[in-house]
Order: sequence, then structure tokens, then C-alpha cells
Amino acid sequence: MSTGISLPNSQLLLLMLLTVPASRSEKNVALTGTATQSADQDSSWTADKAIDDCTSNNIPSDCCAHTKVKGAKKAWWRVDLGEPRTIQYITIHNRQNAKGRFAGYQLFLSNTTNYQQGIICYKDNSIEVADLQMDPTHQCPYVAQYVTIYNHRDDTNRPSWYDDYAVLELCEVQVFGCTSGKYGNGNCDNTCPQKCFGGNCDAIKGHCFYCFAGRFGDGCDQHCSNNCSSACEKDSGHCLGCIPGKRGELCNNRCPSTCVTCHQKSEQCFECVHGKYGNLCELDCSENCKNKSCGKDSGHCLECILGKRGDLCDTSCPINCVTCDQTSPECFGCIHGKYGQDCTLDCLGICKNNACQQSGGECTACPPGKYGSLCNKNCSTNCFECDFSSGACDGMFLD
Repeated sequence: MSTGISLPNSQLLLLMLLTVPASRSEKNVALTGTATQSADQDSSWTADKAIDDCTSNNIPSDCCAHTKVKGAKKAWWRVDLGEPRTIQYITIHNRQNAKGRFAGYQLFLSNTTNYQQGIICYKDNSIEVADLQMDPTHQCPYVAQYVTIYNHRDDTNRPSWYDDYAVLELCEVQVFGCTSGKYGNGNCDNTCPQKCFGGNCDAIKGHCFYCFAGRFGDGCDQHCSNNCSSACEKDSGHCLGCIPGKRGELCNNRCPSTCVTCHQKSEQCFECVHGKYGNLCELDCSENCKNKSCGKDSGHCLECILGKRGDLCDTSCPINCVTCDQTSPECFGCIHGKYGQDCTLDCLGICKNNACQQSGGECTACPPGKYGSLCNKNCSTNCFECDFSSGACDGMFLD
């Protein structure tokens, strides 16, 4: 399935799932490649034997490549196609009557000799002997330069009929496709549509693998909906995401009026307009929520108005509190004349404006003629105002 996503560079592998056509017009591009393998079993069975256009699957025919037999837990065979090719399918002709060795093989395509940086086209998971095909054809519609067949015997849980060592006996590996940017017509002499991302298309019909962002279709000649947030699916034109306020495959339906954004395939809201919450943003935040703001899923207030506390701000702070902690009755400020964690205690002295510190009850200022933390000390004679802490006179009565 193609995605319509703009990729970072044309060296990445491009994928599109296709079916095997009734007539095959692609060329076996492996014939002009260069083959290597992990280790030769014999000088007569070198890697190039698997790309010599001889499909006989008998070892005595001198047509097969063969890696080292004993001791190897990993084995690989690779063909360098010389340049990136638009591959359509790959046929492997393996040595007959050697299922225990072939079982568990993997087929990789890459643009470097490190197959792990590419993609895996096929992995054999045969459990029964009858499950394994010895001359399989795999659909591998990718753009790649290297084809690697890999096998290993690191898994101790493999079926008992698997050979103990990793061995590849490949009599022919046929890679059918075209030069990158070309397709079909027997000689791969047609040029892929110009609107194809990276200039690549499938080797049979010339359909683009990927489109530039904002386009879709076989030739990438159609425009995605303006309501798509970025791109759309290459085949259907369905949006991969919608702009805010829209939903649907083509993003041509509106989200519920209380939603800022919603799920593309339903009316479920992701974000609510101010003052609303719920799955469909159909519920009102509490009037006691500060600025009427609450959590989208729970409706819990983000902050309470003065004098209220609780998840829904529906509980009053202690009576003498100016404001309190939202999750407990702890006061953050007391009314004049009170102090303490819950503001239930009376200020200790004759404080100015009856105001004292919440933590200890000491005065914060004194009336004229008094000083000290409890305002219980008299300023000196003729001094109507003195320093709160020391009693030093700050203002004298005039004669």
C-alpha cells in the first residue's frame, strides 16, 4: 500500500504491492550484475554461478553457487545490480532435495552492501517440510541496487528438520525489473511519469511508487483535498490528516461545533473549545473553574476561583481563608485578624489593621505609639511612631 508521503531522498527504497502479471515484460537485470557470497565451498561453486542464466538445480551441472558447508551459523549471497533498479519480482532456483539447508532463508533489498540498512522482502517461516518452496517467486517491487539472500542457524528453537549449519545452494537468482526511471514494453524503454517522486515507477504499468506531497493517483497527477493537513494516500486520495475542524476520508466533514480538532473517522474530539469537556466536548466546565478552564477528559478544574477548592472547585475554602490549596483545606492567605494553617486562630497582639503573619500570628505592623512583634511595647515619650523592631523613634510630636 503506498502512502503518498514525500520522502527525504530518492535513495530510499520505494514500495508498492502488486500482483504477478499474466505476461512478464521485464528483463532479468541480475545477468549483468556482480555476485559475492560469504564463503565458497569449492572453487567450482562460486557466487557468480547463480547469475549465469543456467537454471538447472543439480549441483553436478556446474550451474550452482554453494557457500561453505560446515561450521557456519550465518551465510549470505548478494548480487550488485550495478545501479539502483526498479525491481518487480525475484525468482530463486535452489538446489533440489536440500530443504533442510534452504529453510529459514531471508530476502533483502538495499542500496548499500549492508543489507540490514535496506528492507526485508521475504522471510521463510516454514514449520513443516511441505511448506517450503524450492523455486519460489517473490513480489519485491522496490528500487534497490543490491539483492541479498541470507540464512542463519542462531535460533535454537528451529524445527528439527532444519540443517544445523547455515548453507546456501543457489543455482540461479533472477531479478526481473528495469533501470530506475524506466518501465515495461518488453525493453523497459518507457520513461516514468515526471510527477513520480524520485522519478521511479513500477516496471510493468509505469504507476508511480510515491507522489510529491499534495498529489495522488497512478501518475501523481491529481491534487489532494485542500482540507488535508499535509498529504493524502497515493492510490485513493484519502487524507492522512485533516486541518483543524475537519474530519472524514477527504476531510470534507466538520467536527462538532464544540471541538477544535476531532478524530478523522469519528466525531470524537481531541481538543475542546474553551469552557467545554467530554468525549464530544458536550459538557460544560464548572462555573467555579478559574476562567472556566477544565481538563478535556475529566472536567476537573485546572484552577479554582478565590474561596473554592476540589477537583470541580465545588467545595468552599475554610471560612477565614482568602484562598486555599485546591486539593486540601490548607489556606494560602487569612482574613485580617486570623492566622494558622486553616486560619482559625486570632492574631496575638493589637496589630495595625488587625493584620498578622499567617504562620506565627505575629503582627506585621503596629498602630501609632506601639512597636514589637505583638505591638505590646510603647514608643518613647513624645514619639508617635517608632521602628517596628527596635522602637527607635521615627516621628516626634511637635511642641
